[in-house]
Parts: sequence; C-alpha cells; structure tokens
Amino acid sequence: TTLYSEGSGVVITEDGYVITNQHVVDGSDSLQVMMSDGTVYDAKIIGQDVVTDLALIKIEADGVKFTPMVIGDSDELSVASYVMAVGNPGGSQFSSSVTLGIVSALERPITITSGYTINMIQTDAAINPGNSGGALVNMNGELIGICSAKYVKTGYDNMGFAISINEAMPIIEQLKEYGYVKRGTMDIEYQTVTQAMAQYYNVPQGLYVIKAGEGCSELKKGDIITEVEGTQVTSNATLTTALANKNAGETATVKYYSMTDKEYHEAAVTLVESSSAANTEGTSSSYSDDDGYRYYYGGNGYYGN
Repeated sequence: TTLYSEGSGVVITEDGYVITNQHVVDGSDSLQVMMSDGTVYDAKIIGQDVVTDLALIKIEADGVKFTPMVIGDSDELSVASYVMAVGNPGGSQFSSSVTLGIVSALERPITITSGYTINMIQTDAAINPGNSGGALVNMNGELIGICSAKYVKTGYDNMGFAISINEAMPIIEQLKEYGYVKRGTMDIEYQTVTQAMAQYYNVPQGLYVIKAGEGCSELKKGDIITEVEGTQVTSNATLTTALANKNAGETATVKYYSMTDKEYHEAAVTLVESSSAANTEGTSSSYSDDDGYRYYYGGNGYYGN
C-alpha cells in the first residue's frame, strides 16, 4: 500500500472518534491511526466538511477504551495567552511533538484551500507539515483548537493557524449525526460573472441569476447578486462563506443589480438546505492569495512538499 499522507488527529471520545482536518483524509481509500504508544488501528471516515476543513473519523477497535482529550473553551483565550501545538510534524518520525507559543490574534480571517474563508486562532507556536489536524491546547492541557495551516513566505516566520474548538464542535456533532453539515443556501441557479465579463458587459461582478426558486421570489432571471449578508459574492465559495452560519428556513439579506432599471436593490430571501456533496468535495493542499503569500495545508506525504 502506498502512503498518501500523514497528519495528526485528536481523540475526543472513549470509543475512538477522532477529529482531524478534511485535507488530511481527502482522497483516501483507507485510513490508519497510530496512537502515541505506537499501536496502529484501522479507521473509517464518518464525515467531512470542506467549508471548515474538518473531518471526523472513527477508530475500528471494538472493546478498546481510549483516553479522550478534555475539551476546553476557546472563548476564554486572549491575545498573548500561552498555548501548545501537539502533533506529528514530518509524520510518524517526529510523532507527539509539542511546541510552545502564544496566541498572536483571534478570529483571523483565512481563506483556505477550497476558497472558503473562516476565522482562525493565529499562534507563533510552530505548526509544520504533519501537524494538520493536531491539537492546540491551553496551559491546562485542554483542547482549544485544531491546527490547520501555516503562513509561508520568505521573511515571515511563526505564523500558524488553528480552528477554534468552539467553532469546530458544532460541526463535528453534525458530522457524527449526519455525515455532513446541514447549511442553508439560496434556491437559485446562477452563472458567475467574472471580472472580464463584468468589464465587457459593463455590469458588476457577482452571480447572474438564471432561475430563482423557492424563497427567492424577489429575484428574477438577469439579476446579478453582488452581496449576501454584507459579504461580496463572486463564486460558489464566497456564497457558501457568506451563508456558513445560516440554516435552512432562515432569511438572508441580498444586494443585487437589476438589469431592468440598472439600479441596486435589496431583498430578503428564505434559505433551503444545501446539498451534502457541496460540503465534502476536496481540493488541493495549498492556497496562494493575490499578493503571492502562501498558506500550506496538508499532512506530510505525497502532496509535493
């Protein structure tokens, strides 16, 4: 069997449920979990969510009781709080490594590999390839984050990012129950208006409505949606980010450009449940923004690192 990737994970229940990153398990045909004592178990994916880069796996070991981590409260963190990153930088060769640092920033918006943007804890504790999915803990040893990414550019050091545990646990609970995350979305068919198209047709960038369905009666074919809940939308990823905390049945405020009167308008739309497939499709292992900065994601393995 060829090794595809190695990453880290956190045991959260006695019966072997483990949190890790979605990009660690993305594309895997089989999974194995190595415990800190070297014992290896087979595992299976319970659910995964591209939007938050989280996955839940289950160790297949009937009758074995594991020691779960104590879940902390990430809302109690403050800038300059001491934290530790625990994981496997470089894979199993350096398993269970611990690095010490402080919280550099809270709720730092980071655009992940899939194009979605989530708020993360920024820390100067070393987070390296292989740390993905590992624990960020407070000085009481309580789990307060899931290590996910680092900032990579010449001249920049010690910029790691973790998903806060208070944001992660509701996602994990849904993955355990449904295998995916139930979110609200707009019942529309649309085409993306790119920057080039916007310049050519002298219209704004956004989502060109082809068909408006249930809950979107104020929208019609030809309207161009430019903002949702105050967030500019130019793609499926930005639309999903804007609605990430919304549920089916709730309303969202939409700003759109009407091709009829060439004016901007606002509308309230009622959301429907999004497709589970949209939340589970994987992507590549790194992301570069427009300024050439690079975020590295992924376990230590055959990702080209």
